[in-house]
Amino acid sequence: MKSSPRSAAASAPLQRAVDSGLLHTAVPVGLGGSGGEPGDLASGFSTFLARDPEGAMALRQQRIGIEFLMHSRNAALRDLLLPDFLHGARAATVALGALPLDAQDLGSAWLLNGSIERVSNLAWEGFSLLARAQLQPDRPAWVLLRSEEDGLDRIGSHADHTAATALRLRDVYFRMDEWLGGDELTSRVQPVLDALTPPQVLRPTKGLAQRGGK
Repeated sequence: MKSSPRSAAASAPLQRAVDSGLLHTAVPVGLGGSGGEPGDLASGFSTFLARDPEGAMALRQQRIGIEFLMHSRNAALRDLLLPDFLHGARAATVALGALPLDAQDLGSAWLLNGSIERVSNLAWEGFSLLARAQLQPDRPAWVLLRSEEDGLDRIGSHADHTAATALRLRDVYFRMDEWLGGDELTSRVQPVLDALTPPQVLRPTKGLAQRGGK
């Protein structure tokens, strides 16, 4: 299906992030990346941010999503989505610092409810949301939700998907096949969070791992 002008405009920052090559930086070659260390990513991101702030914000969200998938114990989900995340075929947004979503246990699935403030990289043609959900008391877990799910809605309308937007979730159906892992994932992705967070420009995420478990 041909993309609308609105859709094409929204995708442009993510495409520029893809073209930068930085989505593959500090990703092991065996997983489809170009190798390197978080320090290489930090250097490249700083340069890219100075040249293209909108593209850098899309890059930040997409690359953090990639890092979560890399460290997930859900190998089937990683194998399915990591290539699309790396090549920008599927946009990713991560609800960093947000409160866990409420979860109603149905036995073999959950219904998720809540709202998430200030997320970006919400491509109109579809995106994946990575967020924490209270699947068990006192044990939040990271889950992946697709924008096509019934009950997952934007609050407001923005043509520019790099702009911070709120999401509302009402009885969004979730199965364990899109479970990413426990709250320990936050500490595992911290080096890349730090690499993509120049303190003079972006809201700091340092210490997120410690807050995530609360």
